[in-house]
Amino acid sequence: MAKKEAFDALSNVHPGFIIKMELKARGIKQKDFAERIAIQQSHLSEILKGARNISDQMAETFSDVLGIPSAHLIQLQAEFNFKKKSAQIKDIAEHEAEMTLNEYNVIYDMRLIFKHVGMSTCSSSEKLQFCKSSLRFASPMEQQRRSYGYYRRSEKTGLDNRMISTWSVLAQYEAERQPKPSGKFDKGRIDMLARDLSVIFNENYNTVNRVAWKLSEYGIKFCVVPKVERASIDGYSFVSDGQPSIVITKRYNRIDNMAFAVLHEVGHLKLHIDGDDERVTIADADELDTKEEREANNYASQVLLPDSVWQDAPETSMNPRLIQQKYSAWARRKGLNKWIVLGRISHDTGMYMFKSDKSREIQ
Repeated sequence: MAKKEAFDALSNVHPGFIIKMELKARGIKQKDFAERIAIQQSHLSEILKGARNISDQMAETFSDVLGIPSAHLIQLQAEFNFKKKSAQIKDIAEHEAEMTLNEYNVIYDMRLIFKHVGMSTCSSSEKLQFCKSSLRFASPMEQQRRSYGYYRRSEKTGLDNRMISTWSVLAQYEAERQPKPSGKFDKGRIDMLARDLSVIFNENYNTVNRVAWKLSEYGIKFCVVPKVERASIDGYSFVSDGQPSIVITKRYNRIDNMAFAVLHEVGHLKLHIDGDDERVTIADADELDTKEEREANNYASQVLLPDSVWQDAPETSMNPRLIQQKYSAWARRKGLNKWIVLGRISHDTGMYMFKSDKSREIQ
């Protein structure tokens, strides 16, 4: 077994290495050997270094003088040349893959994407294959043109288009990995789903899991993908291969933020996404006040606190402490989560001075 392993190892090298070892073992100087077989010493030196091929005629000469089978030397040379050419082709492919990845990197933060999926140390060819097969990237030019779904984004900070696009790629990737929903998506049942979700948010216990189960029941995938730097996104909705998905960031660990973000995306699925494989081009990230965004905001607001309920809200002075006290009591009487109510007030008035407590966290 040891001899076979040694032979296999030698079969991976240039035949000149075999000749060199043989000359060394027999104590023959390269100069003397070159004279003996009538070739220039520089020619022999190049063969021994692996810089020159051994021709069939030269293999016969080495065989006659050293007793090494010429067929073996010819086979070694052929294998060496094949592997050298394969390596060159691989190097070219690796270079081309690296160039393509650099083009993608203009659109997305590819370093962050590969870190997220555990491929930081992989070759460029492996990374490019992952982009095409798992991320379903088109050409860089086509990928530059594409932008999928609808976002729930911050109105103040974190509006870096490249990082928003990067996060959306990660969101699509993670949504793709989620189990198939238990139910079938029916757009006509979205309002019923929204009401069910509103109950879950107002109760606020085991909330993330319950939301995932409820969305799955209605044929929608759901997952949480933390936001990336300079991409202050709350939520994202899209349809791929006929499968709707909602992804949120939990950027703030607050029940009111999560409730509004999820129902905002449910609103997009109801109002703006049609077809079996809808891929929607959205406005630039800094153009937040779009008709679609306003409609989705209104949908979420009406589900959480319909006008018929909100018109019964108590009147009070613009004192944060009194507002929090009075509206918390009103929310309890109505069976509402006080933080969803106070969050609505903050959104409508710009008053963010309410004193948070543990109950505001997503439970």
